[in-house]
Order: sequence, then structure tokens, then C-alpha cells
Amino acid sequence: MNEKEIILKTKKLTKTFLGTIALNEVDFELREEEIHALIGENGAGKSTFSKIISGAYVSTSGEIFIHEQKVNIKNSSDALKLGIGIVFQERDLVPWLTAVENIFLGRELLNSIFLCPGKMKEELRTFMQEIGVEIPLDQPVIELGPSEQQMVEILKVLLQKPRVMILDEPTSSLTEKETLSFFKLLKTLKKKVSIIFISHRLEEVFEISDRITVLRDGKKIDTVETAKTSPEEIIKMMVDREISNLYPKEEIRFGEDVLEVKNLSVGKLKQINFKARRGEIVGIAGIVGAGRTELLEAIFGLEKLEEGEIILNGEKVYPKSPGEMIKKGVYLIPENRRVAGLILQMNVAENLSIIHLSKVCSGCMINNQKEKILAKRLIDKFGIKVNNVAQNINNLSGGNQQKVVIGKWLAEKATLLLMDEATSGIDVGAKREIYRIIQGLAKEGTAIIYTSSDLPELIGISDRIYVLSEGRISPEIHRKNFSQQEIVKIATVTV
Repeated sequence: MNEKEIILKTKKLTKTFLGTIALNEVDFELREEEIHALIGENGAGKSTFSKIISGAYVSTSGEIFIHEQKVNIKNSSDALKLGIGIVFQERDLVPWLTAVENIFLGRELLNSIFLCPGKMKEELRTFMQEIGVEIPLDQPVIELGPSEQQMVEILKVLLQKPRVMILDEPTSSLTEKETLSFFKLLKTLKKKVSIIFISHRLEEVFEISDRITVLRDGKKIDTVETAKTSPEEIIKMMVDREISNLYPKEEIRFGEDVLEVKNLSVGKLKQINFKARRGEIVGIAGIVGAGRTELLEAIFGLEKLEEGEIILNGEKVYPKSPGEMIKKGVYLIPENRRVAGLILQMNVAENLSIIHLSKVCSGCMINNQKEKILAKRLIDKFGIKVNNVAQNINNLSGGNQQKVVIGKWLAEKATLLLMDEATSGIDVGAKREIYRIIQGLAKEGTAIIYTSSDLPELIGISDRIYVLSEGRISPEIHRKNFSQQEIVKIATVTV
């Protein structure tokens, strides 16, 4: 069988930032009608590569070819003219505008000087029928679900008739059912557009891709046909070491109850009861929308309880604000680190010290030396990879950003740590480091409540699991009785 035509090719593509090599002489080929997965640990060079191809960065050296013709991509406009579009992991939508208005934003159809909303809607409807997609067109996108918002982002790109489309972590906010529907769409789309698929979820990579290219430390390790390799081989290429025990679980003697939730009701949550002991990792399972985040936010004081009790270390508490709970040693690692966990305009030291100003201030002024000492201690404790403490937080990989989020809370010992999707969007190597940190905190006596959409992860690290379904919680499931099938069954029916 003849090989498909090469749509996109790079030769020795290289990018340096202030002397640091982010991408090192990468050769890459994308074929016609192909879904080509690009994977690697955080910091491996995936984002740098995709940003060069899509015009966000200009390469330091190397060549890019479209249909064997050498091209010069200086900006995103150049990339779009060459038929290259990208859908980033973070949404880039105007929330109060409709799907139609977002999709045509900046390239509206005009009749002389007047907008033609009817014509835009008709063109969009015709295109959606061609590819078998249906989404509400007249609602503000803030009212749409995650999968519908994702489709708005994709349609923004597809309507410009690209030859190459880059998808960066496209399923990170989708449910399993939504992901299956999305993959069905991708298999249709690849007949129209070649796709570079970036994901940390290996099971998805093996489900959807035709070939896989692995990057490590900015270098290309290999390109392999998906059908001729295995997850174990890919992981070894990614991390240059075997990860035989992804979930480093140790036997820990649990202490007394740290947290007891009794008959808690707030929002969709009704009559929630569960406990967590000192040194214990309690998992909270449930599909998207089951109320996992709402439960942690209620304990942390972000949601006002409608009824019920929270007992912390044997005493009733009434969480009125996060500040009050922080004083009691209760910390929350939020689901969206870039929105709720970090201040992206600040550097590493500033992010690590922001909630510990009393420790780094002399009088009413921040003492830079104290701030630096605190930051270095936390960087060493949590294995955060940085060039220096003054490095901008935006320039760290996702895994290291997440370790900063965890580290900033844990300059002091936590009584209760609430972790919401703590490893979302980070690679397998960084995940294992996060698990190591969690296990170490449990050994120190911290009680941990851990939510995750990754069921194998939840089963791997938890001592007990509760399942939320439609706002209600199941009886506890002990580690010796963990069953992925049973947890899924409970999560998808009314408790």
C-alpha cells in the first residue's frame, strides 16, 4: 500500500529561550488523512512545537514544509494562510456572545458595511450538517456545556478550511461519553483535515491515533505506528525509565478522625455523610456534574451549608470563609490551577509565598531574602524544576506548576488537604511525583480528600472511596473491595 502524501514536515526544528533549549532539532511528518499523536512529559517540547507550527513562536532554526514547499511562519496569520489551525486546551471564547458570534468573531460576513447574521448562521448550519455536529447556536457560550464549548472552538478553526489542525488536550474537560462522541467526529474529520493530537491520556492516544511521536527533553525520541507499539513502550520512551509502580502505595497506620461530614446539604448535594482519618487518603468518585468540586468547596468555606454539620478534630465548625478554614489547617488544591491556583503574572517565589506573607515580610514590606529562602525550601521539598526562583510561573511545565500550587499551601503542615483533580493535564512522570508527595503527606499524618475523573488513579492511591451520583453519596468502599466496574455502575445510576 502506498504511503499517504506528507502534508506537514519539519527538519531540525529548534527553539531556545535565553540560552535554554526548549526544542532541539525535531524532525516530524504529518500525513494526509492522519491523526498523529504528539506526546511526552510536561516540558518535553510539545507546546513549543505546536506554537511554532501555529505561529505563536518563531523558531530559532530549522525548516517547515507544507506539501514539500518550504514556508516561513512568522505569526498566527501566516499559519492560517497556510492552512494551519490550533485549538488550545484553555478556552478562548467570549462568554456572553453566542456560538455563531464566537465562531465568526473577527471575520464576520458583511453586506457592504452591515453584518449578515442570517448568512453566518446558515453557513454554519450547512457545515455542521456535513460533519454531523449539532450545537445550540443562539445561546451565550457560557450557558453551553464543556463539550459544546469545545465544539465551538473546533468549528472556529474548521470553518477556515485548514489542512492541518492541532488539538491540545481536547478531552481534558469532557466526560467519557462525550469523549467517545468526540472521537467519532475526529475519525470523520481526518478525511478533511490532518490532525496533530496532543494528550497525556495514553488510552486516548491508542484509541484515536494512527502514529505516535514521542518527545523528551526537547528532542524527538521516535515515531511509531500506534498499532505496532504498546503503552509500556511509549512510557519508557517518554521518561527513559520503567514506571512499574505508578501508584506508590504504602501501608500507613491511620489515626483518629480528622473530618466528619454529617447530613451535609448544599446545592445539588443532599444528606452527605463520610469521614476521613489522620494519614488516610479518601477518594471521591463520580461523573462530571456529580458534585465532587462542590463538596470540597463546601468544606473549604466557598459554599454556604444549607444544613448538616462539619466536625474537624472533634469540634463542630461552620465554614464561613476559606480564610477561617485555612487558619484551622484546611487547604484546597483547586481543579483549575491556572485560574484558581496561580497568579500567572508572578514568578515562582511570589506564587509560593503569596499566602505566607507574614513569614516573608519585614514590617509592611516583603523581604526578598526571606521570600527566596522560603521558595527554595519548598522547591527542594516538592522537587519543583525551575531555573531560578525568579522564573515566571507561566514558563514552567504543567506538572511543575501543579507542584507550586501544592507547595504554596504546604509551607506549614496541613490538618486536612482537599485535592480536586490534582493531576489533570500533566504527564505520567509528573503524576508519579505528585503521588509520591501525597503519600509523604499522608505518612506525616495529613488527612487527604482526593477527587479524580481518572478512576485507575483514584483506585491506585485511595484507602477508601465514596461515590457521588446525582448529589448523593454511596456507602464507603474499602481498598480490598475496589472494583472499577462497580464504581462506574454506582456513579452512573441514582444512589
